[in-house]
Amino acid sequence: SVPEDDGDATGKAPKEEENDDKAPALEWADESSELDAEEEEDPEAAKGKASKKKKKKKLPPLFSPAAHYHWKLCSAKSGHHYTPCVDFDGDGSQKHHERSCPRSPVTCLVSLPKEYKLPAPWPERKEKIWYGNVGHPRLSSYAKDHSWLNRTGEHLVFPPEESEFKGGARHYIDTIDEMAPDLDWGKNIRIALDIGCKSAGFGVALLEKDVITLSLGLTNDQTDLAQVALERGIPATIGSLGSRRLPFPSGSFDIIHCSECNIPWHSNGGKLLIEMNRILRPGGYFIISSRHGDLESEEEEYQLQWLQFAGT
Repeated sequence: SVPEDDGDATGKAPKEEENDDKAPALEWADESSELDAEEEEDPEAAKGKASKKKKKKKLPPLFSPAAHYHWKLCSAKSGHHYTPCVDFDGDGSQKHHERSCPRSPVTCLVSLPKEYKLPAPWPERKEKIWYGNVGHPRLSSYAKDHSWLNRTGEHLVFPPEESEFKGGARHYIDTIDEMAPDLDWGKNIRIALDIGCKSAGFGVALLEKDVITLSLGLTNDQTDLAQVALERGIPATIGSLGSRRLPFPSGSFDIIHCSECNIPWHSNGGKLLIEMNRILRPGGYFIISSRHGDLESEEEEYQLQWLQFAGT
């Protein structure tokens, strides 16, 4: 992901500068205090003393309103190395999907990519975004094979009548309502987790129902649509469903959704399901869907039976 920055009138981001990643991440200066101010002494106690004592240097707390910070930019040549990393402490399961963390934490500010343009305001950005902000070869070929993702000139367009869900995202949510009639979007369902980033159509549709959706892009997903979700205005992050806990507190979500994410939920004794149960609030909903009507392999049949057993 990329942070938003102030751009010029053309929508282009300011020219980025190269800096040393190992340089201090920030510097501060507190104008309201004098670090070297001399301590006031009692005139009687000061008699006969040749030197004056000085006040001790006081540092303001981190992110103090009185402090002024100057963040150092990360090196522009290695921007792709700033993807969040996870070091696994367990048996190494899923470790090949993760980057090892550097010995010294990198605390520089990741600069915007070259030619980055500021996104359009909402709600325009939910229907089209700048292709140059998210473009890469795999995404280009992916868009050619999916009608709900079209490249038109400099924009990536999401036709309202098209969706990754059959019948559209709104129809898909209506189907969920039929299966779980006690769902009350915007009331008992306020925070959702959508596993597997696509076009973020699910999150856009739920936003109309006063539900905030966090899209979780998987690091082994070669299409990499997490940035697409961010450009459309939907919160997104990336991670891996490995042997470690996800970076969310227990009971964080009212609903967890996973559509065609091809995750082996039954593997390792169902550890992934146990993790979903941890981050799901008591009484929450865990929805798994697939657009294929029949099961073609014994593996798929076993997985479905296991999930039915786990849900009882």
